[in-house]
Amino acid sequence: MRVLLPRSTRSSAHRSSAPRSLGHLLARGLAPALTLLLAVGCASTPGPLERDDTRPADAWLSAIEAQDWAALGALLADDAVYEDPTAADERGAPLRFEGRDAIVAFWRDSSDDSEARDIRYRIDDSFESGGVTVLTLWLTIGVGGAYWDVDTEVLWLSGRQITVVTERDGRIVRVADHVDYDAALATIDALREEHGARAPAE
Repeated sequence: MRVLLPRSTRSSAHRSSAPRSLGHLLARGLAPALTLLLAVGCASTPGPLERDDTRPADAWLSAIEAQDWAALGALLADDAVYEDPTAADERGAPLRFEGRDAIVAFWRDSSDDSEARDIRYRIDDSFESGGVTVLTLWLTIGVGGAYWDVDTEVLWLSGRQITVVTERDGRIVRVADHVDYDAALATIDALREEHGARAPAE
């Protein structure tokens, strides 16, 4: 779950309790939070699977967990694309960033804005074919309660995510996250009832 929800998704969530559609509920706009937090998986999976960071797809997850944005950028081709069709930008269009610098900035800013901590991906299933790696994930992440207007220091969110990573010549050229944001938002609503809501920061 990019359980870093982008700022734009967060705003629409306050309006309608769910994003327009479902990287990283991450933050300045999750992806990179939940693009920062939640994903779509199968009811039964063979995982968890061991990670191999020699594979760019696995190394992508590890860089996000470590919040090592230099390492994340090093995995990407100059013309790489990041998208999350399950989240929307300020215009209501599917979330999309083009170019290494724009992608890294999105994830870094989302993580900072949401006060993301202890990001953990579990790989439940994966396969590779023709330079494309498909990952079924379970994401757990802690984000600042104030960011989601919940009167608690840290919110712990988890959920399902499918991430598709395309490689070319050893570099990542495309990442597409598909996140179960509805589950994350339901958790946030429940925590607001349990802990009380804060007035949104100006």
